[in-house]
Amino acid sequence: MEHALLFKGSQLTEKWAIIRLCYWSHLGPGLNKRINEWIALNHAEPADLEKYKNAGWDKKLKYLNRIYGNKDSR
Repeated sequence: MEHALLFKGSQLTEKWAIIRLCYWSHLGPGLNKRINEWIALNHAEPADLEKYKNAGWDKKLKYLNRIYGNKDSR
């Protein structure tokens, strides 16, 4: 399990912010924190992001979706 996001210096423990990963992509050579953040943010509902609006995750999600695509385009 990967706590993909930090908020105010602590791991975010919201269900949507914790993603399942294999060893290779969690602790091994395949770790890519940016992709992990993208996965977690795409699991979030708009109300979830609104709860943490000061974190700027809405902007980060738009940026990451430009790079990796968004859940609606898959």
